[in-house]
Amino acid sequence: MDELAFLKQKRLAQLQHHYQKQQNEQAVQQAELHQQIKMLESYVTQRLSKEAFERYMNIKTAHPERAVQVLTVLGQLINERKLEHVDDAEFKQLLQLINQETTRDIKIIRK
Repeated sequence: MDELAFLKQKRLAQLQHHYQKQQNEQAVQQAELHQQIKMLESYVTQRLSKEAFERYMNIKTAHPERAVQVLTVLGQLINERKLEHVDDAEFKQLLQLINQETTRDIKIIRK
């Protein structure tokens, strides 16, 4: 029985080590992702008007995932030199386009 208990303990230690290693890797990846988002945010928000920036901050507070989507699209457009400065009307238009792409139209047909 001592050998069985030893093997169980050894396996438990291996699993705990593997789990801890996996958690550390995820934490590092998450930290890198947050750093990239912060860099993109500082790059994009410099080109937003005051009203567009306020709207972005409201979206960031209410819907963080949507804010990252908006940052990504704006970053791509700015890099492609399609946008120099984004005012509130352009920002609203971009939000409407993103909403159209992400929302589904559900139609209920009664027979």
